[in-house]
Amino acid sequence: MRIVVHDYVGYAFPAQLARALARRGHDVLFLHCSSFTAGKGLVDPTEGDPATLSFDSVRVAGSFAKYDVRRRIAHERETGRELARRVAAFRADVVLSSNAPLIVQRALLQTAHAHGGRFVFWQQDVISAAARRVLGRRSRLVGATAERAVAVLERRLLRGSDAVVVISEDFLPLLRRWGVDEARTTVIENWAPLDELPVRPQANQCVC
Repeated sequence: MRIVVHDYVGYAFPAQLARALARRGHDVLFLHCSSFTAGKGLVDPTEGDPATLSFDSVRVAGSFAKYDVRRRIAHERETGRELARRVAAFRADVVLSSNAPLIVQRALLQTAHAHGGRFVFWQQDVISAAARRVLGRRSRLVGATAERAVAVLERRLLRGSDAVVVISEDFLPLLRRWGVDEARTTVIENWAPLDELPVRPQANQCVC
């Protein structure tokens, strides 16, 4: 099976999952956005990686606009188109996507379905609620309006996905209200790739 594991941010545990799937005999492509500044995991090839595993990334000119809404939307559209192009070229049977803006999720879902593949929405956060929290700092009205608008797209993408993975059972009541099929929903908590964390000498202060 040809699988794309996409984590927009490039965190460690999705990259670890990509390696595990490749070791099980699947052809796996790991994708991320290199322009997004965050604590990234091992998102480049390492010695001992399976031959069936490959890594790729997309980037925007300059820095990613986290806090400029208009520029950020433009960057998300740009990276979404490019990520979708990589998925189409890979001829993925399954696309598993996490930590991605909804604009990017939509591009990947549409591309996966257009080429006969399946799309798995790995939900790390309720993005519409996050929009309310961020924009609500300026105005409660703006926050509530943003939440309703974003929720329309978020609900449609979740309902249109072939499967949904959530990181906590706390997500389930909302998904039920949104009409997401429970039979296609799985709870898998995030994990830490302990073998990739540096072990340093203990340096606790002595309390006598």
